[in-house]
Amino acid sequence: MQKYEIGIVGGGMVGSFAAACLARHFSLALIEPNDPLPLEEIPHLRVSALTPFSIDLLQKESIFDYLDPARLGEILGMELTDESARLSLRGSEIGQLRLGYIVENEHLNAAINQRLKALDLAQIKARAERVERVPEGWIVHVQDQDPIFVKILLIAEGGNSQLRRQLNVNMEIMDYQQTAWVCHVESEKPHGLLAYQRFLETGTLAFLPLFKPNWSSVVWTLPSTQTFDLEALEQAFPDLGKLKRISKIGQFPLFAQQAESYVGKGFALLGDAAHTVHPLAGQGVNLGFHDVAALLEVLKEKAPLQNYSKRVKIHNQLYSLGFSLLNRLYQDEHYAVKAFRQLGWKALSRVELLKKLLIKMMV
Repeated sequence: MQKYEIGIVGGGMVGSFAAACLARHFSLALIEPNDPLPLEEIPHLRVSALTPFSIDLLQKESIFDYLDPARLGEILGMELTDESARLSLRGSEIGQLRLGYIVENEHLNAAINQRLKALDLAQIKARAERVERVPEGWIVHVQDQDPIFVKILLIAEGGNSQLRRQLNVNMEIMDYQQTAWVCHVESEKPHGLLAYQRFLETGTLAFLPLFKPNWSSVVWTLPSTQTFDLEALEQAFPDLGKLKRISKIGQFPLFAQQAESYVGKGFALLGDAAHTVHPLAGQGVNLGFHDVAALLEVLKEKAPLQNYSKRVKIHNQLYSLGFSLLNRLYQDEHYAVKAFRQLGWKALSRVELLKKLLIKMMV
């Protein structure tokens, strides 16, 4: 039986990034049956907004150079609007050249996997079927392969983790009763390297700049009873003119979840396996990378795994709570709530310190 100090189950963006970070310090096996999908002319539907924090982590781990600059959508600023106000945010206001990049999830995962090939670690291309606790660690039973032994088990399978359920980790779940509709569009006017977010009564509408001047990725949050309509999209967001859909349409139900505990005896949860948040701020993968950075420090210090949970759980809960409150704030049409929203917009637009704090929270 092959033995490793660490085993990571799940090779998505967070799991594979964790492997890249930890492989320089520990013997490690990454268990993931699927390879990243090849890139096509039209970007894959699922994209992420990389913040400067995440970009720095990718650069430190020699991953960022594997990304094709021609496939990155640069974000110089954001335009936030609701029914009564508009707020312009620029990275230059806090000394940042940019607020980040929009990258296809498959592109980022492929870049991380290229880095993994340069590292001396075992990649097991199979599905982890179950795990078994033994006194010294864990035995991971892998489909059609011999089981392996790991001292520490890291679970990064995503929000529907099978192993997390097997280990009976309790989850706190909030169902938003909303659906996120996703597609890519070509607009009459160029996006100008800006991300646009409009807060509507039905939910948030985001236009994220892709790597071509007139291409944007749309994430439209709607009540679960409503469906995507291109004409309604143009009416809700006229800034970029006429729109032409250039991709298929995807949809996924929205809910937030937090693990009651991110760690157990000899195991830890990473990324969406530990927490999922509302997508209105596009912070999912960045929170996952923050998990990895914190876990790396704990393991290098040879501190108890519980220290990892202490370092990240409150941080993640605060972000999730903030996104949930903001989403709820725009679903409530009570006159007092509307007045509060208008007061908040005025404060952000007029008080430079508050505006800069908002930008820093985003990056």
